[in-house]
Amino acid sequence: MQNYFVLLKDYLLIQRSGLFDSEYYFYNYPDVRQEKINPIWHFIRFGWREGRNPSLYFDTKYYLANNDDVRREGINPLSHWLLTGLYQQREPSPYFQSPEAFNKQKTKGDNKVARYMNCIMPHNKTLKPEPRDFTFQEDKDFIDRYYQKKHGRTINYAHPRNFTEKMQIYKLYYREPILQTLADKFLVRQYIAEKLGKEYLVPLIAVFDNIDSLSINNLPNQFVIKANHGSGWNIICRDKSRLDWDHAKFNLNQWLHTNYYWKFREWCYKNIPPKIMVETLLLDEKGEIPTDYKVHCFNGSPQMIEIHLDRFSNHRILYLDLDWNILPFHKSYKQSSEKPRKPANIQQIIGFAERLSQGLPFVRVDFYLINEKPYIGEMTFHPGSGFSIFHPQEWDEIIGGWFDISGFYSEK
Repeated sequence: MQNYFVLLKDYLLIQRSGLFDSEYYFYNYPDVRQEKINPIWHFIRFGWREGRNPSLYFDTKYYLANNDDVRREGINPLSHWLLTGLYQQREPSPYFQSPEAFNKQKTKGDNKVARYMNCIMPHNKTLKPEPRDFTFQEDKDFIDRYYQKKHGRTINYAHPRNFTEKMQIYKLYYREPILQTLADKFLVRQYIAEKLGKEYLVPLIAVFDNIDSLSINNLPNQFVIKANHGSGWNIICRDKSRLDWDHAKFNLNQWLHTNYYWKFREWCYKNIPPKIMVETLLLDEKGEIPTDYKVHCFNGSPQMIEIHLDRFSNHRILYLDLDWNILPFHKSYKQSSEKPRKPANIQQIIGFAERLSQGLPFVRVDFYLINEKPYIGEMTFHPGSGFSIFHPQEWDEIIGGWFDISGFYSEK
């Protein structure tokens, strides 16, 4: 009976706190949605023990891993944070911290009832965690740990030779404001228009600051929705009558409240004001998503072309030099066994990439070709965030030789 009352207490606490997102829980854990279980009840009985998160703002596994006392006592981690951890500045996730209003308050053992009442009062709006502002050293520590985990070696800051090493140094030490402008998929359009002309931009249908302003009824039957402040945040719609719009809105809302910089510490994304963009869906003559042509430029000089084939079916990739010879390596995706036809206007594409890359230590310029006309998708500064593994590994050093970082970094 006592355990039942604990569950009821946790239920009311979590329900009234505003920190449980039922939509988040349903879409991230479809088994709960399919079984039509009350999401809060599932979380307090089973979910937290299974490492499931109640919302974007609280990471169950992280909180338990960093708070031995909570784990040992078998306390619901979100309930603990709301009643105790919040007042002790315990971090609810790797990316959020206690609200500033609670930073100077102290936990008082005889005031637990007051804290509980404060949490469940309907007027309370101050419990939502706030984004953390990571220091340079925290960024570096994260990158060092992640790089060693992925590559099995440390970054050689004294004498970097590999492309992946230099890319991490690029992320850390090249923090010019122009990068945040060009990494913004909305603002970069103005840069491209000024350098090349607006006719080479993917047609823009609309831009929104929040999903409440976005109505699917006002969109054409086919379109692409993307977030301007991250990578891979795209929804491709070929037929809006078949689009799960509720799920799409959920994803869009999550993107708007997530700082992509947190993921791999790519500084260029850190301060981009989030927006939702709707663009025309470009299709080739077969009605398929067109081939990607990505030109890698080192200090304003194009050196390599990366090609993505059949991205949404049998995804393959090739790396070629500027003379259309295959470079014998691959990274995340399997290498294509066939070399595609060389576009008649490949020199135009290379020339455009060169013009856009002037003054930048490294950038990858992404193109689509529709009836031989190039459209520029985006400019990418840290492909794979510099963590992708080369196969064979010798190409990590070969391409690293193309990347001169002496303009912004001195070897120790």
